[in-house]
Amino acid sequence: MKDRGIKQVRQYDTARFRYPTIEEISQLDSIPHVWKAGDRYYKLAYEHYADASLWWLIAWYNKKPIEGDLKLGDVIYIPMPVNLALGFFED
Repeated sequence: MKDRGIKQVRQYDTARFRYPTIEEISQLDSIPHVWKAGDRYYKLAYEHYADASLWWLIAWYNKKPIEGDLKLGDVIYIPMPVNLALGFFED
């Protein structure tokens, strides 16, 4: 770090999200998707939400934080509508 002139490193805490309640989940539609070769969360987010940066919403909803947690043939769910699903993060 000294060689690059860095005096300190800023470390951020990992965000902790609550999972929606059963009542909240009942308000959502879930589109099933069978995981296949070439699938990526960001691609699914772009396809369903027109915003690849919302990939984390699909990962969070399925309790699979990384794509490595999935294997071919696994069924995941795309929470819809996106605005309602995002609203569950607001207290």
